[in-house]
Amino acid sequence: MLSGVVNRLGAAATQTSSSGSLTTSAQAAAAFMRFGGITAEKKPGDPNEEPVREEDGQLTLDAAEKMLKWHAEATGRCVELTAPNDV
Repeated sequence: MLSGVVNRLGAAATQTSSSGSLTTSAQAAAAFMRFGGITAEKKPGDPNEEPVREEDGQLTLDAAEKMLKWHAEATGRCVELTAPNDV
């Protein structure tokens, strides 16, 4: 997914207007890539980095319960802070 974003930013950074100068979106993409340290060319993977596994993106029951508790707490706080006629 990150490589897709890098490819799109690289393509946007190379866009020129009809007058031959960089467009505003191209300048913004180039600045974003420069400040973010992103290059359009692919780098070889870090040999010390663990490969992405299928299990990495799966949601566990514990994590889902924790997120539901956070959501319930946030909803309760919104109800407390909101005027009674707006709820």
